[in-house]
Amino acid sequence: MMSMLIRRLALIAVLVVSFCRLSYADDKPELRAITITGEAEVKVVPDEVVFDVTVQSINRDLRVAKSQTDDRF
Repeated sequence: MMSMLIRRLALIAVLVVSFCRLSYADDKPELRAITITGEAEVKVVPDEVVFDVTVQSINRDLRVAKSQTDDRF
């Protein structure tokens, strides 16, 4: 008799917790988002060129590394 009562109380507790969790799930606002993707290609004669140059020098002494970089650049 006692184990049947414990099982019923456990079932009631699980149901109460489940319903509480479901009610909190509705309180969250929906995320609104706009997603746009696209791709384009333009074929024109270039009138400008941009170069990106990187010079790297590795040395324990900062002054030596800077002078090596300055000499290479």
